[in-house]
Amino acid sequence: MGRFSDRFTLRTRVATMGARRETRGTGIAPRLLEQVITEARERGDAALELEVFAQNTVALRLYRAHGFEPVCELYGYESAAVSPEDWPPTQPPYQVTLEGAAAWLRAHAAPDLPFQVSPPALDANATPPLVAWRAGDAQLVFTARDAAHVSIASLFDAGAAQADAQLLLRALRGQYPAATLRVPQLQRLDLGGRALEAVGFQRLPLYQLLMRHTLT
Repeated sequence: MGRFSDRFTLRTRVATMGARRETRGTGIAPRLLEQVITEARERGDAALELEVFAQNTVALRLYRAHGFEPVCELYGYESAAVSPEDWPPTQPPYQVTLEGAAAWLRAHAAPDLPFQVSPPALDANATPPLVAWRAGDAQLVFTARDAAHVSIASLFDAGAAQADAQLLLRALRGQYPAATLRVPQLQRLDLGGRALEAVGFQRLPLYQLLMRHTLT
């Protein structure tokens, strides 16, 4: 469990929760969750948040029974390698510091983002190998482990057409044609997901829900 803050609220994130097979049905998971809720309320936190796979019906029932409500859906994507001849490299977009990327995201008051792609998370990981690009009203943060593996850590574009995000994604593909580009199940459709689909990324079948329990 990790606690983080933004300029509006103090929130606690439940990072992971599970129970051994032999303890299932004993009530230990509900009691543990109740303890976490009580401690967060005593600290004066405004909300508890977590992500859960939408297909995990057992966990969903538990969280709903304890006051958690879905906020938004979070999707993952993948794009296979392409031939360099089919996708020639382009000039990389404007690169910004990771501190600048976090400040930009904070200034845009990005709504209801999971912690892993929020400004506090970028602040905490403001070191290479993460790279941040910006174009117009869109920002892309990614890491390239090598020429064959690129992971998109954050993509944000609140525009209706998400055209600037598409530009960034095409530039990324041009820079890494031999790479499989991956996006974990943390991407909101309305803040960049449509751009991913527009440039050919395939949506993964499993997706998550961002859930919140408001305490105040």
